Amino acid sequence: MTNFVLKVIRKLLNLVYRRIDYKIAMISLGSYAYCIDKLKNNFQCRTIEKADLPLIGTEFGITIRHKFMNRMEKGERGYLLLDTKGDMIGYVWAANQTVKNEGIPPFVFDIAPKEGNIYWYDGFTTPDRRNSGGMTALLAFLLQQSTISGFKTAFYLIDSRNHPILKVALKLGFQIYGEIRYRRYLTYIKKDMNALFKFCEPKQSKI
Repeated sequence: MTNFVLKVIRKLLNLVYRRIDYKIAMISLGSYAYCIDKLKNNFQCRTIEKADLPLIGTEFGITIRHKFMNRMEKGERGYLLLDTKGDMIGYVWAANQTVKNEGIPPFVFDIAPKEGNIYWYDGFTTPDRRNSGGMTALLAFLLQQSTISGFKTAFYLIDSRNHPILKVALKLGFQIYGEIRYRRYLTYIKKDMNALFKFCEPKQSKI
């Protein structure tokens, strides 16, 4: 069966039934004990600055550049992963204010972290650098930065199909608190977001 036929079948199935699941990974900041010293020789991690935007556009595309610029204007903070040569090979974002339009269409929602919580999102590494320890180094760096900034809890919504990032989170000491779910059967839609409200303000988090 060709890839084209498989894609057509998947699209037809999505018209009838759609399922999206996110696992909520959380960690109490200050309680982690993962050492990143062994990763420092292989990677560099730092915050994204406005001066980085032109090169980000070159490395990751103009759309990503504009997205990052808008996030920075809203006060969200991004973190870069670089190799030993200084080349950009990944990033992740964090915010303690409302982050809009998270999720996978049609399961889209806003995240409004409660006081003392910080939300991590949009982690990415270039395909040629995956499974190299880069994301582990970047998230470990973000653990340190979030703790220094005085946050009590960090949480990350992980697509249940994204086994590599889930493995990294568990390695760093995250625990799976629960799941949020979306189901659509033809025109019937069911959402379960209750587990998320431990970390977010229900009245501000639009579903």
